[in-house]
Amino acid sequence: FWAPGYDVLAGPTDEETKYQDVFMVLKQPRKVFDFADANLTKEETTNLFNKSLLRWLGIADNSNLNIVLAGLAAILVGVIMAGSITLIYNAFSISLRERTVQFGLLSSIGATKKQLCRAMRYEAFFVSAAGIPLGILAGVGGIGVTLRYIGSGLSNWIHGTNTGIPLYVPVWAVAAAAVIAFVTVMISVWIPSGRIRKITPMEAIRSSADIRIKPNEIKTGKWIGAVFGLEGMMAQKNYKRDHRKYRATVVSLTMSIGLFTAAGLFNMYLLETGAFVLDAPETDLEYTVYADVNKREKDAENVLKRTDGIQSVSKHYAESIYFSFPEKWAQTGLLSTYAQTLSPEEDTQESPEDQTPDSDGNPESSVLIYGTMIVLEDEDFRQFAKEQKVDVSSYQDSDHVKVLYLNSAKDFNPETERYEKMPIFRQETDQLFDAGYIEYDDDGMAVAFTKTMEFELADAVDRMPDSFKGYEARIALILPECMYLKFYDSFREEGMNVVYSLQCENPGDTFRELQAQIDENRLSDCSYLTNIQEEYETDRNTIIAVKVLTYGFVALISLIAVANVFHTISTNLMLRRKEFAMLRSMGMSPKGFRKMMNYECLIYGARSLIYGFLLTVLISAALWKTLGAGTDVKFLIPWGYLSAAAAGVFLVVFLTMMYTMHMIKRNNIVDELKMN
Repeated sequence: FWAPGYDVLAGPTDEETKYQDVFMVLKQPRKVFDFADANLTKEETTNLFNKSLLRWLGIADNSNLNIVLAGLAAILVGVIMAGSITLIYNAFSISLRERTVQFGLLSSIGATKKQLCRAMRYEAFFVSAAGIPLGILAGVGGIGVTLRYIGSGLSNWIHGTNTGIPLYVPVWAVAAAAVIAFVTVMISVWIPSGRIRKITPMEAIRSSADIRIKPNEIKTGKWIGAVFGLEGMMAQKNYKRDHRKYRATVVSLTMSIGLFTAAGLFNMYLLETGAFVLDAPETDLEYTVYADVNKREKDAENVLKRTDGIQSVSKHYAESIYFSFPEKWAQTGLLSTYAQTLSPEEDTQESPEDQTPDSDGNPESSVLIYGTMIVLEDEDFRQFAKEQKVDVSSYQDSDHVKVLYLNSAKDFNPETERYEKMPIFRQETDQLFDAGYIEYDDDGMAVAFTKTMEFELADAVDRMPDSFKGYEARIALILPECMYLKFYDSFREEGMNVVYSLQCENPGDTFRELQAQIDENRLSDCSYLTNIQEEYETDRNTIIAVKVLTYGFVALISLIAVANVFHTISTNLMLRRKEFAMLRSMGMSPKGFRKMMNYECLIYGARSLIYGFLLTVLISAALWKTLGAGTDVKFLIPWGYLSAAAAGVFLVVFLTMMYTMHMIKRNNIVDELKMN
């Protein structure tokens, strides 16, 4: 009803036309923007791109976005490969330690070192032949299940329709995954296999290569004996005596912590970035009364009371208004977007002597900024001010209108190609500004500015209340209802709206029922209802998709980390069966064993937590630097994930040791002492 008429699509003609639409499909879509700049950017031409299709193809006219995506992919692959190499390396390294005597015997009967290395490579090949196909099947199946639940949300964000995303498995991706996994396995086996060349048959049979003691190397502090007793001192000496064995365990634990916190950091940074770019308000429905507010406000509230499914209602008043600001303030940023000047022949609202002088004493020209005055109920205003650490006492007895103002806006900066939080006002805001409304002529031209009040930008806030996220891309000023009533004559009744923000159990059903109530009570001519939940559904679905992907990643990495720790520690303990049997034969009690193993748990956990924290900081710095190319994002330390990792490390290490020691206790001491 805004523009009734007909659209006519006409075919080719020989007559000269004012404009033509030319549709192109390029052979190389990835070069579409360079092609347009080189061939199509001319005078009196406009280039439009099918951006939804280009998003499907992974093409964006934003070099920073490509840097972000490439950086995230590199960090993700690096983290997964590091974890995989560590896990597989430990497996082969422990396998080598377990079979050192076997390799020594084979060497003593004529097997060459080259043959032994080849045997380990064959072992790695057969492990890969079984594991890589299973891994690919598991990955494809996992992606298929994931797309089934979040595909519609992602397709709505990319293309604007809930068609879902079909599972497509490109051959190159499967081949790349297989090659990366195979290279990872071969690197993991190449490192320990190098040790075979350095071990003589006699050293291998005696299993003495792993234990090298230097003078004064195994001394322990007196405090260890005092605190942990003989058992703690023995555990410390064992650690110093066999660095390689303990180093493998500490490295394994460190990488497990790094993997877990890296997955957590991906989750935190992506959600932080998503909340920055896609900032949906915490409101389901919004009901606005825009005419005859004083007369129809009670009717509207009665309708809301009679509507089922509404969980909570918050109310505020909003008036569109123009502010007179210095022109130099509005050269860039959000102020320039909302700046307006009067028609030149009518721009006479201020004479030069009435204009505010600049620093040189010359009259300073001004522009009119379109913004919104938001009136909160007194209790809501006090609560919000308290959250923002603002003292509201000065707002009670003020002789002019004082407002809270949002002094930063999240927006895309085309110059830097980044989403940035940019300041709105200059710092020197301790002055009064004129506010009022604009009068228009019959042609819709702004011809006069009528001043109705003076206001002060009193206190800056860094965010809007949760129900007002939609105002963060506007010029928004907030004042309490008591101040609005005090200066009631300064506001125009015909320009004031009352807005109800509604939280609902089922927004769709409540929207339909409430709309019927509005029509039935003849309120549709002075009010309208907006389904905020539906408008921001795409953003919410995108955030949900990010959460599903990242939490799935956290769960997967956590399983890998637990498997890594369990395998490394249990195998290392099994290799020490002869040592444990000797201690038992000398009379060490079960309580002493537990005490010694608890101290070893402390050694493992404390050292791995220190190294894991440093590794986490490095990963966080890499993510912060990468995402910083596309948006403003804070440097994050995942304290929650680090705490969970610390608790998990000690729990897994303790349970693994208890399980392994329980298995070892079943063995006969004499048989264990006979082990080579």
